[in-house]
Amino acid sequence: MRPVSRFLVLALLGVLLSATSPAVASCAAGAGPAGSATLFLGVAGTTSGGYTTMQVEEVWAGRDLPSSVRVLSGQTQANVSSSNDAELERGRRYVIGADAKLRTNACRVELAEDAMSLRPEHVRSPLAGTDDVGEPASSKPVVIAVLALLATIGAVAGVVRVRARR
Repeated sequence: MRPVSRFLVLALLGVLLSATSPAVASCAAGAGPAGSATLFLGVAGTTSGGYTTMQVEEVWAGRDLPSSVRVLSGQTQANVSSSNDAELERGRRYVIGADAKLRTNACRVELAEDAMSLRPEHVRSPLAGTDDVGEPASSKPVVIAVLALLATIGAVAGVVRVRARR
């Protein structure tokens, strides 16, 4: 492969990979769980694959929640992390602010003892059972995207080779 074609392939790879890189974010002043679509008090359980199991004690805002939910608190890819991941310590009580799909981040989580001022007058008890909200989505779209990327790179490399031989 000629140096120019190598450069083109590397440039294409760089553009494609940079488009999927996560952005680094920090919490804005006054950020916190208040104002989230879902707000609840719970105890953190195990964390695996970016999901933390929470035992819900009280629902403060949003839809009714079962007594156990899985909250997306971090990255789902292995060996990937972000400064915005919520690092929840097993056995500690937290006030969790999340969206409707129970996704949260470090900006929307507070230790319960620091956030009790957010507790409304009327809270709800959780429903019996567990919730599968937050189950990892199928990996099929990712596999298809990777295969399409590899096919595109192969096609570009093939065209460059054919033109280089002429």
